[in-house]
Amino acid sequence: MTAICALTGWGASVAADDYPSRPLRLVLGFTAGGPTDIPARFLAERLSPSLGKPVMIENKPGAGALLAALDVLSRPRDGHDLLLCTYFDAVNTLLYRNPKYKLSDIVGISLIAKYSYAVVVSHSVPAQSFNDLIEYTKAHPERINYGHLGAGSTQNLLAKKLEKATGIPFSAYAWLGVCAGSGIPQPVVDLLNSRIVQVVNSADYRALVEKSGSVAVSSSAAEFRALIEETANDAAPIFREFGVQLD
Repeated sequence: MTAICALTGWGASVAADDYPSRPLRLVLGFTAGGPTDIPARFLAERLSPSLGKPVMIENKPGAGALLAALDVLSRPRDGHDLLLCTYFDAVNTLLYRNPKYKLSDIVGISLIAKYSYAVVVSHSVPAQSFNDLIEYTKAHPERINYGHLGAGSTQNLLAKKLEKATGIPFSAYAWLGVCAGSGIPQPVVDLLNSRIVQVVNSADYRALVEKSGSVAVSSSAAEFRALIEETANDAAPIFREFGVQLD
């Protein structure tokens, strides 16, 4: 048993020493030029000289970011194929009846941003406060509708929460981070985390994301793992209660 453990540790060290051995891909589940693409490209640009290999952005939009996750998870899990992950990658394991991956297949490396949500209404709605909006909606449900990114999105889940918990104050935020497939060597996770955290904590990166209303936030891999699990656990009761699920 001791010999096996020693060999395992030695193999991970060699993998870290040799890493990266080729260009990296950072895959996004959304289109170019959007709120996930801009920070991802900044991150890739700064990581390239830091890691000594090019970090290339690849946009693979579709199926609520599911296509991007499946692409990354189909590749060797050695840290050369990374995912710009969002809350979608946690809730898709609940949203789809057959998502083709489990939450445990995703390893969070570091957060890179968080952003909160606000409620805005048309001038035609006579509400000057959130409580006014609740009362008006109760009195005139046929006059109120809302837009969201799609089934399972944070906006969709917030609206469902509001339907159930009308009258209670609540807050919510979404997040961006860098993930990989499970099985990636821990020394590679540690290296990537340290380099990503350096970029996220830089003044230039903070200024970039703050322009879009986000906040630059880094984390340890363990902290990020806890947040991914928390995201799925918070969403699960809403999915069950409201039957939010896709084939």
